Amino acid sequence: MKTKDWRQIGPVAILLVVGIIIGWMLNPIISTLTRPPKEVIAEKIGQALTLSGQPGIVTEIIDKGELYKLIISVNGQLSELWVTKDGSLLLSNPIHIDSYITEMSRRSAWFDCLSASGLRMYGSTDVNATLLQIQLLGGSAYLDKIYIGCEGQAITNCLEKNITEVPTWVLGNQNWTGVQTMAWVENVSGCVY
Repeated sequence: MKTKDWRQIGPVAILLVVGIIIGWMLNPIISTLTRPPKEVIAEKIGQALTLSGQPGIVTEIIDKGELYKLIISVNGQLSELWVTKDGSLLLSNPIHIDSYITEMSRRSAWFDCLSASGLRMYGSTDVNATLLQIQLLGGSAYLDKIYIGCEGQAITNCLEKNITEVPTWVLGNQNWTGVQTMAWVENVSGCVY
């Protein structure tokens, strides 16, 4: 029985590892070289817009790191779309994760402050003014910290507190009716966003 000489296999293994490392290092360069040209991406986006019933043209392509920001003209109106550099994914509203986390942390802290101040918003999601107020506050992710619903059977609780219009803001013994700005909420609560 013949045994293998490991000294002969060693150089082959080293070459294999070196080849893998070089391939890994060249991957970004190779993927850049195999990306479709901007003109091809613009043509594909134009075709997609036409097929969607909104014929438009790409007026500008701006390099934004891993994405292209495209300025689109549809019926004379300019808008922006985002596309991956390989042209495979179309995005309408990309979000930078770190910025999103920072913003949501800030918003959560603000709603914590509003809650601690005692400020409450009474409303009904069946009423457009309440929906507008929720939108002005940046959505409903943390709204439960200050929002009291006056929908369904909860309306009795609201009527007992003399809440007859929504949205109504309450702090201590004071009530304010109607949609309020964030500046107003900051001023009344003492919580700066």
